[in-house]
Amino acid sequence: MDWMDSQLNDEQKLAVKSIVHGKHGIPYLISGPPGTGKTKTIVEAIFQILEHHPTTHILVCGASNSSADTLATRLSRKLGSHALFRLNDPSRPMNEVRIGLQPWCHHENGLWALPPIKDLLSKSVIVTSCVDASLLFSARCTNAALSILEDHFTSHLHSNAHTPPPPFPTRQHFGFLLIDEAAQASEMELCIPLSVVAPAPTFYRTGQPIPAADLPHVTICGDTKQLGPRIESADCRNHDMDVSLLERLFERDVYKNSPFSRKAMRMQRLAKQQPVIGHKRRKNGTVEERHPVQGISTPFCNLTKNYRSHPAILMLPSTLFYEDTLVAYAAPEVQNSPLRGWPALRTSDFPFLFVGKTTPEEWTDQRLSYYNSGEIGEIISIVTGLLGKSEPTAPYFLPAEMRGKLLASEISVISPFREQVWRVRQALRTLGLAAVDVGDVESLQGAENRVVIVSTVRSSSRFLAEDQRMNRGVIFEAKRFNVALTRAKELLIVVGNADVLRVDPWWKLLLTFAMRNNAYVGPPIPSIDRASVDAFSRLEEEWNLKHATDKVKKTPHQSKATLRPEVVSYPSSSAGTATAGGSTPESLGAQTIADEEYMPGEGEDDDEGDTTQGFVIAGSLVREALQEDFDFDI
Repeated sequence: MDWMDSQLNDEQKLAVKSIVHGKHGIPYLISGPPGTGKTKTIVEAIFQILEHHPTTHILVCGASNSSADTLATRLSRKLGSHALFRLNDPSRPMNEVRIGLQPWCHHENGLWALPPIKDLLSKSVIVTSCVDASLLFSARCTNAALSILEDHFTSHLHSNAHTPPPPFPTRQHFGFLLIDEAAQASEMELCIPLSVVAPAPTFYRTGQPIPAADLPHVTICGDTKQLGPRIESADCRNHDMDVSLLERLFERDVYKNSPFSRKAMRMQRLAKQQPVIGHKRRKNGTVEERHPVQGISTPFCNLTKNYRSHPAILMLPSTLFYEDTLVAYAAPEVQNSPLRGWPALRTSDFPFLFVGKTTPEEWTDQRLSYYNSGEIGEIISIVTGLLGKSEPTAPYFLPAEMRGKLLASEISVISPFREQVWRVRQALRTLGLAAVDVGDVESLQGAENRVVIVSTVRSSSRFLAEDQRMNRGVIFEAKRFNVALTRAKELLIVVGNADVLRVDPWWKLLLTFAMRNNAYVGPPIPSIDRASVDAFSRLEEEWNLKHATDKVKKTPHQSKATLRPEVVSYPSSSAGTATAGGSTPESLGAQTIADEEYMPGEGEDDDEGDTTQGFVIAGSLVREALQEDFDFDI
């Protein structure tokens, strides 16, 4: 393929090829964790469809107007208004659509509208939200309606002729449907665009099924581990109406039990990490990670390369939600951020900090919303410190040589309670820092910023049951927890009451993670010790190993084998992962592999020769680091 975007990685290219050429007969799913470029993949796929199927028409939907606007804006860079149309509901305010996007829309009498049917059918790409796709259904601009209309006309044209009428048309007007951010939409909302591209009933005239090659290709993209559709009714949530279609499909055997699934990828990696008893690993050995089966087109793609965040920020989410499959590919300016030298960080070069606060929460509006004055004060101190506006004696003071490297607009503050959001925003405005982005978790899903500060607010466990019933807060809310932690690029700071948060298994793991990496500041946490749990994240192990090797000095008499760490801990294959649905994660155990456990096999010696004995360390980052530092292969 002649790629429009030359920066696509291999996973994204594989997904694009499968969308353009694959005919799986079932929806093609893309699992895109934060920062892995799922929207970028969808946009490239649309360009390639138009290149390889120039006569087809594409319906592109987003879960919301904002996601649809993002898609349309990126497509408008290459497609003119004759080929691209952004469909809006008439009730949408005119000023809500960016001026630069309005030439690709149609409006009449100050309201958004459908263009004449001839113009509408001529558009190669129609972009809209899932809900607004109902406008196409109302206008009878659907595959089924257009096929029946075509059959009606052709049948009447041949009614008086001696030749039989042509077969029922099977070629569909919309050959492709692509839905982005599908995990945020309810299943009922996704049924709307699906009904637009659904073909006419097979029994309409001939009773014969439509050939598989003529069926529209459906691609559904999103992240099932982030916030899904917001359903207010507890009864509806009890009947799983807050479970998206994408999440439900990923539970089907064809996707879930595939050798290419995230769980299978993790198990294969763990198998490669076990000691290789009685074998030698040559320099050109098979330690590189490969697909278990080459050349097979699967009906889904897992994106794993994260281009957003520093590795330290990815460590916990990767393990808890993505089967330990995320790989840090952030730009050098992110991984080598000047913020690494901030004196408030207990461990240099580890841009994560948990600040423990025990001040009680307060409430307004008959306990409909909460705020925490102590956390607000701490947030103000952190923000002013990072921006170089605090006193030299302040705990978050920024040295003069580091000032001017961070703007107020590059800081985001996230809180699950609207009262806390409002009060933080007001406090910052009084200091002339209105540019700081402050919002709740839902409003900042999909956003990113250099620095993110999370305020949990809750300081009393007696309100936790009420929070769960009302679907609010970040305790016992795994998806909201995941979203809050994955917005930061260079620095993540959490402010909260550790004693309350530790009752949640996910938050307890985060607190343990902070203690283990000397990233916790605050009062002692009952039942949590900094050395109580070994590292269970592949990213964390790679990080620790890389930094440990930086301290090793290679001497002439040392062999390659002696340069290995004495003990390396890896997650056991039975280690559980946190589920996004709210159940308690299994114990994340760890097994220890020591050098003494290695026993040479028959006929082997234990000199270095042209081999490296012992265990195979998985992960390209570790291999590259060791090869670069010590000039030998693993």
